[in-house]
Amino acid sequence: MNKKILALAEAVSVFALTLLLVVVAGTSSIGVWVRSVTNRGFLEYVVMIAVPLLILVAARRNLASYGISFRHLRYHLDVTMSAFVPVAVASVPLAFVDPRAWGGALILAPTWIAVLLVLGRILKRKPTLAGNSALAALPLIWLASSPAAKATLGHAFSALLFYVFFLGLGEELLFRGYIQSRLNLAFGRPFMFFGVQWGAR
Repeated sequence: MNKKILALAEAVSVFALTLLLVVVAGTSSIGVWVRSVTNRGFLEYVVMIAVPLLILVAARRNLASYGISFRHLRYHLDVTMSAFVPVAVASVPLAFVDPRAWGGALILAPTWIAVLLVLGRILKRKPTLAGNSALAALPLIWLASSPAAKATLGHAFSALLFYVFFLGLGEELLFRGYIQSRLNLAFGRPFMFFGVQWGAR
């Protein structure tokens, strides 16, 4: 069978399996309890992180080919901390608004568009890890000093933890790590856009 068809079938199968297990985890008694306590789907995203990783390990795939590597760790930490600062700041409104309501969505949409623009500028300048580590504390200092935030500090911390580490990592591992990398290996990336290769042959 054509390797492209096999890759497509594999990507669809992994996505379907992950989605099924996410639903099972979310509707389980543990998943319902975690969501009631934290108001976040932590267990669902643990599943989303674990499934592609387990499949890659079980299939003995080269993890680096799927974007999972500890080489050049300093560089990756620089990028992570550069992204962490604006993402952490943008996560603060999540403690006070409901993104499912129109009002919350109208606040969060321009906030995250601004985050993308800020990220582009920060990454272009290639800031150092030490400088970013100091900046990363600013959102937490703001939370601790804000009277309004003190009442929802736990909720804000839960939102920050979930959106930065669980939701982001889960989506990156499943969609861009596993699915996109698997399809890229089979289909290639023949087109170029601003120095980034993309597309299927």
